[in-house]
Amino acid sequence: MKFRPDFLILIYLVVCFRTNATDSASLPTHCRANESVIFSCSFQNGKTVSLCASPDLSKDTGTLQYRFGPIGRTPELSYPQPAEHPSAHFSYYPGEPFGHPEKKWFYGPSRIVFFQVDEYLYSLEVFKNSGAAEFYGSVVVRRKPDKNKNSSEVLADYTCGLDEAVDRIQELDELGIHSPS
Repeated sequence: MKFRPDFLILIYLVVCFRTNATDSASLPTHCRANESVIFSCSFQNGKTVSLCASPDLSKDTGTLQYRFGPIGRTPELSYPQPAEHPSAHFSYYPGEPFGHPEKKWFYGPSRIVFFQVDEYLYSLEVFKNSGAAEFYGSVVVRRKPDKNKNSSEVLADYTCGLDEAVDRIQELDELGIHSPS
């Protein structure tokens, strides 16, 4: 049998492609098989945040739901309940450069999805650190400020690296759910 290096390269590419597809498909998410994963990232505390969309999500149709909690259990929070079109429940800020690059503060694309449940403000934030070229995601829960306070109280702040996350959150840009300027 004659040795064929092109055949070896083909086998290598198939193995790499299958490995990458498997790795991506095996990332933890609360989204069901018939849903699109808009965002999903796991935290060190064993919990995962996922934004799950129906396959028909568009400016006028479909649903989006935020889910948070340990994988394999009923999420601690599913919002809205039941899943509905995001226009009535979510705001999306597509982001722009911010910070002080000369001080190596965060500076780059930021994308934020936020919503409110009772007196609690939830935000799912995706940032780029231009100094280290790292991306990270964060879930922040705040208590809405009362009339006597100017700022909100942070109740929880979880972060995750996006090197092992699904991040398609920029797809929300087409839905017209931007926060008012």
